[in-house]
Amino acid sequence: MENGATCATPNSKNFWERHPTFTKAFFTFCVIAACITFYFALLRIDVVKSALSKVVNIFDPILYGVVFAFLLNPLVKSLENLFIKLSSKKGAKEFSKKKKSAIRSISILIAIFIAGLI
Repeated sequence: MENGATCATPNSKNFWERHPTFTKAFFTFCVIAACITFYFALLRIDVVKSALSKVVNIFDPILYGVVFAFLLNPLVKSLENLFIKLSSKKGAKEFSKKKKSAIRSISILIAIFIAGLI
């Protein structure tokens, strides 16, 4: 091969296939380590619960924001399409990036206002 490129032949094996004994030993070690970790986690279930509770509390605002955005997205898109149709009736065929951004911003604000009213 030119430029030092190597080509994998059909008989070439990766590391795991060339060393089956090591592969079995490695995965056996991983399973045993996971079992020991799980056992000690069960012994300290109160500590694990409090740690998980802290992590969930940290990610709560992010989760709420994602759900809120997911629920408002159809309303924002329909408002945006409505404003584009209204603007295109006035004669504008192509919109600048600034105008599209303004339409999107107005659509988002109206959607948040509607959600607040509900």
